[in-house]
Amino acid sequence: MKVSSEKSLQQIYYALGLLAYSVAKADTNLTMRDRKELSQLLLDSATENDYAFAESFANMIPHILEKERKDVDSTYNWVLYTLKANLKELNKKVKKSFISTIGKVVNRFPSSDHNSNVTILDRLNKDLNNL
Repeated sequence: MKVSSEKSLQQIYYALGLLAYSVAKADTNLTMRDRKELSQLLLDSATENDYAFAESFANMIPHILEKERKDVDSTYNWVLYTLKANLKELNKKVKKSFISTIGKVVNRFPSSDHNSNVTILDRLNKDLNNL
């Protein structure tokens, strides 16, 4: 079954939201204000690319993911799998947006273990460049 281009982009941005949320809450639970700020970062990322699903995506991600309790490494592996499955839509613009957004999340929601934030961003950059 062939997945539509928009559906693939939605899956890619869902993966972005999942990784962003996982990185943001690595050390702590997110407050309502944190979730709103994270939603805005995700909205900015999707809107920058003029995706029709941007607003619903950005608003739903923190609510859906609040229930999930996966660690950053498990989440990262699932995200990478999703990106590979939607490789046709993973162009340079989307990759750049992905890296930029996760970079903003890392800066806004720093982990007590600075190395883990640097590592996730470096891994993402390397893996996206290899796709």
